[in-house]
Amino acid sequence: MFKQIIGLNTYSLPFLALPAKNQRDVVEELLGITQLSEKAEKLKELLKITKDLITEEEFKVKAIKETNEKVQKSIDELHEKSSKWDIKHENNIEELRNQIEKLMDIDIDADIVLNKNYEKYNSLNSQLLKSKREKSSKEITLKDLIKRKNQYQIDLDAAKEHNCPTCHQSVHDKQQEEIQNIIEGKLLIVVTQIDPLEKEISEVSITIKNTTTEISNLGEIKKPIYSNIDDAYNHRTKLDTLADRLEKAMFEKNPLDEHIIGQQESLLQKIDLENLQQMNVLREHQEFLLKLLTNKDSAVRKKIIDQNLNYLNHRLASYVDKLGLPHNVTFMNDLTIMILDHGRDIDFENLSRGERTRLILGLSFAFRDVYENLTGTINLFYIDEILDSGMDGMGLENSLEILKKMSRENNKSIWLVSHREELQPRVNSTLLVVKENGFSSLNVGEQI
Repeated sequence: MFKQIIGLNTYSLPFLALPAKNQRDVVEELLGITQLSEKAEKLKELLKITKDLITEEEFKVKAIKETNEKVQKSIDELHEKSSKWDIKHENNIEELRNQIEKLMDIDIDADIVLNKNYEKYNSLNSQLLKSKREKSSKEITLKDLIKRKNQYQIDLDAAKEHNCPTCHQSVHDKQQEEIQNIIEGKLLIVVTQIDPLEKEISEVSITIKNTTTEISNLGEIKKPIYSNIDDAYNHRTKLDTLADRLEKAMFEKNPLDEHIIGQQESLLQKIDLENLQQMNVLREHQEFLLKLLTNKDSAVRKKIIDQNLNYLNHRLASYVDKLGLPHNVTFMNDLTIMILDHGRDIDFENLSRGERTRLILGLSFAFRDVYENLTGTINLFYIDEILDSGMDGMGLENSLEILKKMSRENNKSIWLVSHREELQPRVNSTLLVVKENGFSSLNVGEQI
């Protein structure tokens, strides 16, 4: 910008020879668009801070939600366990009541009598079966003894006839006597066993008869409710125990009552989304402002460009006309510049050396007017050998006229560096630089 409006020289690229991006940067700075970019950079920093705060708040909200979900899961489990406990408790009470009612429906005294009779019947019946088995066994034994006795008697009769009881052969007297003694001994043993056995059988028969009579005297035997007398006697104890259990169950409280669940519910944290919503609103606002500041199609940029670009084109057209250029030079809304020569679009390079010099001066003069209009006056202006670059007499005259008016009416300090001697009488004062033998010296001329 300094090179465009304060220090013009032939060593710096003129504005129209700059790359398009550099041209745009100069015009944006000139029109105040750069301030929007600076504000946009600051706004980007604020937007980043806002987004970081939103991210932090979102993490905070997420953490609270996750914690609440865990707490809520625990509360739901407690409610479920509490509900199951209530159901189980009610079922237990109902079961105890049913058991008590069943026990109360039993005539325990009658059942004890039945139990005693049933127990006595079982005992007598068992005794009867035992006696019958004993009698049957003894009768089998007796039958065997009688059979053996009869056989021994037959053998003894044969022995007395001098016959062998086994082979029925005739035996001698001495042998016959030995056989007879043996048989008589066996017969004696059998006979001595038969009488006691018959007595025992008789006694067992009497026992069977008496037992049968006792069973008959018991009458009809009904099966008791309790399987044994001890359980029957424990009926009242069992009934009292069930009553105690029912009473305790009636007063038993749910261990997972509302107080415990309430303590868990107190751990739930309130999620305040208002702060997050406000920050999101602020973020949206900042993003909207950033678009207004940076988007080339934003209304703010367009408004600034339109207002100042009209003024720039107006001043540029005035200077182009005063400098005697036949061209129409206009800045477009996209900040590009258009040069028309009798309606034909041409490039800066298509101009002659003198035309380019006059256009460089016109652009610089217009840039200065816009810059001073927006920021403040600049009282210094250097033009280094620009007027020496292919400028014809009319162009030089027009340029000097503009510079004189600028110095006279606007009190500008304008410095011309030139090798054109015809300019000396046209300026207020001169400073001559003479270079001899490798050294430069200054000669201050008289002020005109």
